[in-house]
Amino acid sequence: MVLSWLAAASALSAGASAAAPDLSGHWELRVDSRSVPQAQLMAAARAGAAARQRTDIEGLRWCRIVGLPTSMDGPINLRQAVSETVIISPMTAVARHLYTDGRPQVDPAEFDVTTVGFSVAHWDGEALVVDTVGFSDRGLVSIPGGGYRTLKSRLVERYQLLEGGQRLSVRFTWTDPGVFARPHTYEYRYYRAADTPTEWPCEPKEDGRDAFFAPAIDSYPK
Repeated sequence: MVLSWLAAASALSAGASAAAPDLSGHWELRVDSRSVPQAQLMAAARAGAAARQRTDIEGLRWCRIVGLPTSMDGPINLRQAVSETVIISPMTAVARHLYTDGRPQVDPAEFDVTTVGFSVAHWDGEALVVDTVGFSDRGLVSIPGGGYRTLKSRLVERYQLLEGGQRLSVRFTWTDPGVFARPHTYEYRYYRAADTPTEWPCEPKEDGRDAFFAPAIDSYPK
């Protein structure tokens, strides 16, 4: 279920822990927010990259749920509590739940996979470290810098406030034995937003949508 951007504040019933930095707030990316090196890919992943790009563009055309990592590539609404942190995107995306209640990571073989996976988290000093597995191959799967997520992908993130809480650093590290020749790490630095961003509606039957996306879709092989 897609959780409304404006309903994010009611997603949690408990306040943030006083012992940990409070990451809560609306955060946005700007032109200087992304530091993304080129990923080192396995040969099979390089060969299949174009087909994955076509699938992603088709997903945008039909307003499909985007999933990770695309849902983090824009403004986010982050709400932190003792037992979990919720991240909401204004895109067509499901909410992320980062559990900090000590539960173990799931076994991907027994988990009903989703576009955002399953996330457990813990505090390492002032940094929130998040481990996510259980990804599906649906939604938008391309990863910044190259590559894409699969059923075997794992994402480790490190969230930390900078500049007196006015910026939020998130370091993403992807591993996948069939995609990456070595772990792929990049960093986003979000700016604290003064206003609440609006939702991003998407209408697949909008007039002219086919013609707009057709050149991009047709440029990639099936």
